Amino acid sequence: LQEVVFPSTLKYIEYGAFYGCTSLQKISFSGENNITTINQNAFDQCDLQGTLDLPNVYVISNYAFAGNKDLESVVLPATLQTIGEYAFAGCESLSNVQIGASKVKYGAYCFMGCTNLTQFPTINAALIPAGMFYRSGLTSVTIGAEVNAINEFAFTDTPLASITVEQGNTAFKVQTADYVLSAD
Repeated sequence: LQEVVFPSTLKYIEYGAFYGCTSLQKISFSGENNITTINQNAFDQCDLQGTLDLPNVYVISNYAFAGNKDLESVVLPATLQTIGEYAFAGCESLSNVQIGASKVKYGAYCFMGCTNLTQFPTINAALIPAGMFYRSGLTSVTIGAEVNAINEFAFTDTPLASITVEQGNTAFKVQTADYVLSAD
């Protein structure tokens, strides 16, 4: 099984639907893509490649795309509300993440091990969860105005060189040119 073509009437992809389908490289749609929910482990440990465009998704659950080592790009809409724990963990080729939503709830370790992910859209969530970018390739990050907590290991083992705190953030500030981040 290398490709799955979904009908435009499909709204949910259920728990573990394609878990471990190591030959699955592509998902496409016979018409409009109306997927709103991708449940836990739906495409965990598959071999999805190229760009994943999910124009109507609200929820990407835990481990939904974990271990897709050849996935390069993800395009997510303004309707996105949640990216679950470990959702894209181990997606080593992931180098581009586009998120149209202004505020998203992120799960712990959601981009862990994404070694080619060097940049990320402004993070504007109340919380940057534990290990969000653990062992990723992140070199720069912008902390949004609404972030008021950063949990343990969020940026551990990354080559992070630049931190920007968005104007209006009252919880954090960059203290010096050396990018020391502190609670305000």
